[in-house]
Amino acid sequence: MDCHKCARLTYARRVEMIRKVVEEGLALSAAAAADRVSRQTAGKWLRRYREHGVSGLVDRSSRPRRSPRATAAELVMRVEAHRRERWTGVRIAQQLALGTATVSRILCRLKLNRIRMLEPKTVFPRYERKAPGDLLHIDIKKFACIKKPGHRLTGDPRDETRGAGWEFAHVAVDDWNARPLLYQLR
Repeated sequence: MDCHKCARLTYARRVEMIRKVVEEGLALSAAAAADRVSRQTAGKWLRRYREHGVSGLVDRSSRPRRSPRATAAELVMRVEAHRRERWTGVRIAQQLALGTATVSRILCRLKLNRIRMLEPKTVFPRYERKAPGDLLHIDIKKFACIKKPGHRLTGDPRDETRGAGWEFAHVAVDDWNARPLLYQLR
């Protein structure tokens, strides 16, 4: 559980409540009222403390211990086989007489819910050179200088900005160390 440290039922607050009951002799209902929880909840934490000690006050998983209605492993394998043949989820559901939501959950669990997941990602070979400067990539970006708003913004054809000029950004990447070198030239 992800909650802030001063929440009502965090581990620290449970330990504090149980310490008040066990060591200070505070009544269970009074300790529950002080922490604004029910007497049954306080009793649950006290019982867990007596059975397991302080470790019994830690949050437990809410996942069930067993799932009797889980989809059979053989059926999951058939869903996977059909998906690898590029069948859609709806077609698989119709063929196997399953619900579309069930097939969707199975495909998500198998990480096959997208067609692109059926094929491995292509790995592009990395090309490296032995010495600096063997492979140099240079890009030049042209930027317009803006001195004032032009006629497109003001709507007045007299607001021309002729002769404002250009600025250029030059970027050179040397594959040897793969660090871009940025030069600003005018």
